Amino acid sequence: MKNEYKTNRQPSKGIDSLDALVVGDERLLNRGHDIPLRIGLSPCGCDICRALGDASTHNSPEHDTLTDQTLLFKGRSLRLIGGTTRAARVLAQVLESKHDIFGMRIVELGAGVGLITQCLVIIGCHVWCTDQLPVLDLLKENLQRNLSEVELSHTQIMPLYWGDTTDIAELKRSTFSNIDLIIGSDLIFAHENNSNLFKTIKYLCRPGKRVIMSFTRRFYSEEEFFLMMDSCFVEESYVHDGDVSIVTWLRS
Repeated sequence: MKNEYKTNRQPSKGIDSLDALVVGDERLLNRGHDIPLRIGLSPCGCDICRALGDASTHNSPEHDTLTDQTLLFKGRSLRLIGGTTRAARVLAQVLESKHDIFGMRIVELGAGVGLITQCLVIIGCHVWCTDQLPVLDLLKENLQRNLSEVELSHTQIMPLYWGDTTDIAELKRSTFSNIDLIIGSDLIFAHENNSNLFKTIKYLCRPGKRVIMSFTRRFYSEEEFFLMMDSCFVEESYVHDGDVSIVTWLRS
């Protein structure tokens, strides 16, 4: 991984609403989410590419893989139908060498095709993998294809619409409120979902527990999510791999 470092960065000062941010605002670009450029490519059209005035790696064909693919994790071949994002694949690479989460009870938000859930189970975690109801059949199919019966017994698939108090309460009952870690990849791209995503994380994550998320910055509206997280989480670390960043937060 590249440029690994820790930071005790305080919440951005002087920014209390998205209206305060404009295209090219250095306060956003200095939050640590560096965007490598590829000179000669066409900009992908996102806010950050337009602000920088050149193309980023966002429009690279490798960013979103929407095909039948096989990925390797700890020597295991994982066949995934339905597509993965680069943010998820980078997070999977990080998990491959992360040994301090063995045995943890983990909730994955926005599990999608199940790549991160499968990686966590192979490591030795118990995982509640969640997503919207229409996604769950494909998620279940991928888990059953790649995991053993014993490993499947360490997973539970549950519907979760962010911000839905009924879904959140049911998930919390299912985990007996003993959630050690919340994890997710590529979840903050839709501005209209960020508030409900934050509310869900805040409700599920107890003081002293952590949240790990991987993401690719594309839109200034995403800053809203980080400002909300600053209100009750302490940002512990960043790991960068190109234009994908992985952030760990501690619930204060």
